[in-house]
Amino acid sequence: MTRYVAKTGGKTYVVELSADRKKLKLQAQQHEVDFLRISQDIFSLILDSKSYEVYLRQGGKAVHVLVEGLSYDVVFETSRSRLLKTLPQQRVPDKSTLEVRAPMPGRVAGVKVTPGEEVEGGTGLIILEAMKMENEIRAPEKGKVLEVAVTKGSPVEKGDLLVRLGSLSPQEVPTGNPL
Repeated sequence: MTRYVAKTGGKTYVVELSADRKKLKLQAQQHEVDFLRISQDIFSLILDSKSYEVYLRQGGKAVHVLVEGLSYDVVFETSRSRLLKTLPQQRVPDKSTLEVRAPMPGRVAGVKVTPGEEVEGGTGLIILEAMKMENEIRAPEKGKVLEVAVTKGSPVEKGDLLVRLGSLSPQEVPTGNPL
């Protein structure tokens, strides 16, 4: 059985769902269930031989539920998500973005990209003038320009953010939502 904690309206409910998704235990009370997706946001729920039409929509951390004219915002937690909350927080680098930083102090002699533009690895992003030489700062990999943090003529120090690139490949993010 997969165990969830569902929070709604200031109340907390313990929910256990069998591997075959046919049995549901709610607050230690056993129920027979059948749950079927009808369309994008509409589901058919049979709970102990009574049929319900349920509208579900993910909204941030909560699932918005509408059933029999009543609306609920439900937040689901798994044992894993509860455990993660107890662990010390560590900043994990975001692999969906890449920051291109100044390799040396200098002055921006030119900006070759604009936000929204897709670039290939090796594409010139910024011209940085340092010690009377122009250095082309190139994209280390393929991506989409999310932000250009400098303008032509602006001074930069070593390590200053020049351009932020976003990944072009979608990242899958696991959630504790059982639906």
